[in-house]
Amino acid sequence: MVNIDDARIASYDDKGTHFEILVDPDLALEIKNGNKELANNLSRLLATDEIYKDSRKGDRVSEKVLQDHFGTVDLLQVVDAILKKGHLDLTTEQKRKLAEAKRKELIDYIVRNSINPMNKAPYPFQRVESALEIAKITIDSQKSIESQIDKIIEKLSIVLPMDFKKYVFKVNVPIQYAGRVNGIINKYEILERKWEPASFHFTAKVPAGEKDSFLNTISGLTKGQCVFEGE
Repeated sequence: MVNIDDARIASYDDKGTHFEILVDPDLALEIKNGNKELANNLSRLLATDEIYKDSRKGDRVSEKVLQDHFGTVDLLQVVDAILKKGHLDLTTEQKRKLAEAKRKELIDYIVRNSINPMNKAPYPFQRVESALEIAKITIDSQKSIESQIDKIIEKLSIVLPMDFKKYVFKVNVPIQYAGRVNGIINKYEILERKWEPASFHFTAKVPAGEKDSFLNTISGLTKGQCVFEGE
């Protein structure tokens, strides 16, 4: 159990009611980022086994209020909901690292999913990074990129025109290359797979920024003996 002096506050507001828990900041951040194993270990995560209205005053939340807002009084489920839906009071170092990671995640998302509408080529990482600076884009480090992307793109597109689309390819692969191809295509959205005695067929939906990489990779794995149909 984390020492209460080293704990940070994770908070969540629901229908006008405020909830707080005292947590180990490093473990809480890992759980917030999807570490399910740690999520089940409350003894390491929490400084106290209490849900507060105001942790500084020691004001606790009643079981009735927990039931009304979370549909349960189970501590594990309530803590999980607060961490996933709420706000974590991060340390300065955590804020810095998380901001850097989230910014890189955003740039990777744009590079992977968009192209320059003028030349139909993906933007280099550095070009997107520079455009974020020019457009003064701010990113909420505790929210997913997907939940923010529409507003970010709306502002960023003023200085960086982008075309977001997905290409659909039907691919016919000679059977001798089927194993290696099937092993690498799961990173894409696969709409269909079909195995035949002499060939392997699949249909993939590919983000705009990965189109060239997809075509080159499959061609390379099959020594140019595959057949593509589509855009």
